Amino acid sequence: MKDLNVLISKEEINKKLDEMAEILDRDYEGKAITVLSVLNGAVFFTTDLTSRMKTKMQFAFIKVSSYEGTESTGKIKLKADVDDSLIEGKDVLIVEDIVDTGRTMSYLLEHLKAKNPKSLKLCSLISKPSRREIEVPIDYLGFEIPNKFIRIYPIKNKTEQEKKEKALKEKQKQNMCVRVKTAPPPTPFWSYKDKDR
Repeated sequence: MKDLNVLISKEEINKKLDEMAEILDRDYEGKAITVLSVLNGAVFFTTDLTSRMKTKMQFAFIKVSSYEGTESTGKIKLKADVDDSLIEGKDVLIVEDIVDTGRTMSYLLEHLKAKNPKSLKLCSLISKPSRREIEVPIDYLGFEIPNKFIRIYPIKNKTEQEKKEKALKEKQKQNMCVRVKTAPPPTPFWSYKDKDR
């Protein structure tokens, strides 16, 4: 790990999440939305972001992949779809961790549009514009970064994991629906580190 450097600190991410949550609450004021988390990577960003929001929401999950290891194959695979009832006629917010080439997200946007949502917007923590092959509209963006390979390290502190689990339980207590089709991976620590490819 000697060749790894912190690209975005935990403090920077927390500050950005606070800002994004405030903007989303303002834009969706008075509305109930479907938060669609893209598995697997975005589930933790989704938890951290929505735990800061006051907007009424229900959760849904979808799994799409074009990667083998750290490289995109260019072939999009829909591994777990979302129920049409959670999208049709709803204000849908897609939550993704990274928009890279844009191929996967372009596919996903077209796939979801066919389900006739009332509105469809994209929120991403990270964007790599230099890698873009297909332009996609990112309505809410955390950070733009250069073409670096970034890693997310698992949490070593049990308290951090319990905080995330508690946040989701609190959402459920507010009569919000959580439907999961695929079990999420272990909770990571939201500090990104970079390494040249």
